[in-house]
Amino acid sequence: MSLSLPDLIRRSLFEELDEIKGMKTLIMDSSSMSTIDLACSKSLIMKKEVFLFEDIQKFRQPPSVTPPKLGHLKAIVVIRSSIENIEALLCALRKPIYQSFYLFFTNKIDSLTLKRLAEADMNEVVKGVKEIHIDLEPLLENVFILRPLEGRPQLNPSDVDIKRFAE
Repeated sequence: MSLSLPDLIRRSLFEELDEIKGMKTLIMDSSSMSTIDLACSKSLIMKKEVFLFEDIQKFRQPPSVTPPKLGHLKAIVVIRSSIENIEALLCALRKPIYQSFYLFFTNKIDSLTLKRLAEADMNEVVKGVKEIHIDLEPLLENVFILRPLEGRPQLNPSDVDIKRFAE
């Protein structure tokens, strides 16, 4: 039996959520959120003891009030390793409001970024870091778009190349 792309994404996410026992919050960026939303509903995710869904960019905002301590929740972070997301994650790690953090990057993460994250984790709340390679956008069950890596030049073929390809 072959699985569709949304099935594979759902299975990958649920395997990770099943390994982490206890009450959780799922923190995502907008691209990861759209990928996961197309793969499964929030009600299915909630059956995996996920009780709160948050946007990673929330942590970049200076809090107008002291954020509540949610020490009973484990933070499952599923994000691209973009500059904006890493900066927001660094803010979250410097002043953690969750019991622990499990970091899942949807694309490649470099060693310098890992070092920055380790330095920001002064309270030793990060319990795991993993690449899960779901940096894509499912359009239909068997149709998807691969998202380009951050900072990589886009292919921009010239008109001559397009004409040659069309021949």
